[in-house]
Amino acid sequence: MSLFTQVSMALQSLSSHPLHEAARHSRFFILHSLIDKYQNKLESHQAKLTPLCVATVNQHYDCMLLLLEAGANPSPRVDEDLRRTPLHIAVAQGWKSAMRLLILYGADLSLTDAINVTPLTLANGKALDRQLIEETSALYNDIKQYQAQANQSLEQHQPEKAASYLFKVAKCWVGVASHEAQFFMRSFYFCKALWFAKQAYELKPRVEFKIIIENLTYQISRTKPYDYRKLEVFFDESFLEDLQTNGLQLTEKTQSHPSSFSLS
Repeated sequence: MSLFTQVSMALQSLSSHPLHEAARHSRFFILHSLIDKYQNKLESHQAKLTPLCVATVNQHYDCMLLLLEAGANPSPRVDEDLRRTPLHIAVAQGWKSAMRLLILYGADLSLTDAINVTPLTLANGKALDRQLIEETSALYNDIKQYQAQANQSLEQHQPEKAASYLFKVAKCWVGVASHEAQFFMRSFYFCKALWFAKQAYELKPRVEFKIIIENLTYQISRTKPYDYRKLEVFFDESFLEDLQTNGLQLTEKTQSHPSSFSLS
């Protein structure tokens, strides 16, 4: 019996803890309202599954994101016998969006299961999945490094240097978004890129920063209304209001100059 089958069977025996139920049925806004109330339950097990495990098995990426942003452990053991993590499951099933998201929030690639298999080992024979894991892991490490260097530069009162590092962070998030097929997750990653690009521009107004800000704003302006409501959970109101205003202006501009906006 495969791990996925075992976990699916475990889902059938879940008790009705609100966090697990919301994660299971993709109740994004309900889950968001519950997280503060049940912050200490993010790692609680129902039928051996944490809420993140439940969201992962059901491929509810928006709910996974909510839980990870709230501080959920990205590498809980799904099953105490097989000792696999959500990343093991995502790799075994070939769920690329889940792999990418878990790695970007610090999932441990070195954790082994009961037979000493890591997520990367599971990807052997799946060239594209292994490439995704390696490239996303490299981007995650770059993002952490550049953010640390930006913070250090700010502490040393070197705003221009900090701006350069923040712009590198923005470009990393653009790289993540450009490979993401799931619409909401792509918009979220573009928003992350835009946030860092704007921080860089505020420190040092450069033309190249402004260009990528306009391009990102245009890309995000194409987000579906329901997905846009979800973005409001993760980004502050002023950021999104500015995004909406500029997005409308850029949409009008690109209608007359369709080749004006590209992230390549």
